[in-house]
Amino acid sequence: MDTSDDYFQKYSQTGYQQVEGWAQPQVFPVLKLINLYQRESKLEGDVAEIGVHHGKFFIGLHNCLAEGQISLAIDIFDDQRFNVDHSGSANLQRFLDNMNVHAFEPDRCVRLPGDSLSLRQQDIVQVAPRPVRTRIFSVDGGHTPEHTINDIEVAISLCHGHAVIFVDDYYNPHWPGVHIGVARFYDRSYPSFVPFGYVRDKLMLTSLTWHKTYFDLLVNHCKDQPHFKAVSMFGHRVAVV
Repeated sequence: MDTSDDYFQKYSQTGYQQVEGWAQPQVFPVLKLINLYQRESKLEGDVAEIGVHHGKFFIGLHNCLAEGQISLAIDIFDDQRFNVDHSGSANLQRFLDNMNVHAFEPDRCVRLPGDSLSLRQQDIVQVAPRPVRTRIFSVDGGHTPEHTINDIEVAISLCHGHAVIFVDDYYNPHWPGVHIGVARFYDRSYPSFVPFGYVRDKLMLTSLTWHKTYFDLLVNHCKDQPHFKAVSMFGHRVAVV
């Protein structure tokens, strides 16, 4: 019987190409690296994404699940009146069809339809079989500065300290609102989660406590790659791969 690791391997090699959306192939080896480290270190937690579209990156997240863990998919889905910046155009049936084809035990996915700007903790409580606490979280919802700031704050509120948050479309010139939102987020306060890595439009954050661990993990794994570079971002070392 195939395991979640088998599903992840097949999906990250060719399966993701069959799902409409935006995720570069280089992100999956980094996701695999983080997932394996967390599981080998016995770090607990679920996975989640705000803005799943048709599931291109979310299915990769879902296939990271270990025993007893669940995935949380937050999206406006078919209610496109809330898609104020036209960042994607999710379709619930396509998402479900893709999950049924490519996801390990798709019934372990909990769906929460709605606009993340109005998301409340009780909304998650109502749809999830138990309290959700994540170890990997993807932020890929509305691409305005307001959505970006809000969604990072939502992610942090649901994350363990050892969690990794992916913020999609950072540095993407087609979506400057994400870059503006991240800059405002760090300019106005001193958040507990800070950047440690960047791979193909995705900025990666973790808590101050775990920053060195994940930064070193990326450096040791990717330092010989031709495009690797260690930079400073908002006062923190970031491995660009």
